[in-house]
Amino acid sequence: MAAGWWLFWSLTLSQSLVINISAEGPFPSATTEMTKERIKRWVDKMQEDLVRLVKTASGVDELAQIYLQNTHLYTVEANNARQLVESAARDIEKLLSNRSTALVRLAEAAEKFQQEHQWQDEFASNDIVYYNAKDDLNEEQVDNFA
Repeated sequence: MAAGWWLFWSLTLSQSLVINISAEGPFPSATTEMTKERIKRWVDKMQEDLVRLVKTASGVDELAQIYLQNTHLYTVEANNARQLVESAARDIEKLLSNRSTALVRLAEAAEKFQQEHQWQDEFASNDIVYYNAKDDLNEEQVDNFA
């Protein structure tokens, strides 16, 4: 996180310095060349620092070193891009087919259950019991909910 803020601050500072160099104004001073050279050195130094920071934070150098140290663990082979795409397409098609089949089976089972279920159009007053969560509360708590 601190590296991110440092990177942001450095980029902002270098951008403002470059903008100030290009905006000399109507009255350039005698020290403008010295100032330009100094600012150029600062910008170059900040660029070097930023490159070093990015390399350190990203671990690029370590990754390259790990890659070279472990060459015995892997092989690099050419592949056929068309074959890879066809294989992926077949796998996706199979997945979608299985999903479609499962949905059809689910719909058929739901329809069968619906047909076999015996519906009651009328219920007696005490046939259905509903759970009331407020039954477990004391009277003071019930008043707070009302």
